[in-house]
Amino acid sequence: MPAYISIAGYSDPPRIPLLSLEVNRGEMVAVAGHPGSGKSNLVRSLAGIRDPARGTIRLLGEKPGGSASRFRSVFVFQGDNFAPDRSVWSQLVRRLALWGGDAGELALQLEDWCNAFGLVQAAAQPPAGLNLSQLRLLALAPAAICRPAVAILDEPLVGIPADQAATVIEFLHAIREKGAVLIMTQKDSPASRSADRVVVL
Repeated sequence: MPAYISIAGYSDPPRIPLLSLEVNRGEMVAVAGHPGSGKSNLVRSLAGIRDPARGTIRLLGEKPGGSASRFRSVFVFQGDNFAPDRSVWSQLVRRLALWGGDAGELALQLEDWCNAFGLVQAAAQPPAGLNLSQLRLLALAPAAICRPAVAILDEPLVGIPADQAATVIEFLHAIREKGAVLIMTQKDSPASRSADRVVVL
């Protein structure tokens, strides 16, 4: 069975000269590095948005952007990736709908996620009215609700208070039970300390 996430000979000069990494089912792995070390570019390469200078990437045995990786993976980018002119709630509902399933049940789960962090009123607004912590927590909702086979997250805990960060980490471990989680983070982050492995750039 292929690794859920496979990075072989990845290069992003001058930031990352060489990176090879496999993340298997049931693992949560952190790639740690200082700001500007190339973590966000790596996430974009994993998502199929950009091509690496060198090397190969496979998600669930496919190149990024293939049907399996597209419909069984969730990406949370460092920017919140919300459109500016619509409520965050409507955008999250649309993202969740792409996974299929009962729309009413998905909406209830989204409401539960928002309630858990006191974000019901915040989610009803466009993103410009929200702070960094609120945007990060709302951007994580699809990963927590859909429990994807692969979750790739860029600095998911930045700006989130410690008590709420602990709850997020619990959800990430729940995803890991049936899938694989790859986190881009800094060495001193709670996400690094809770990972099964830490790869330092």
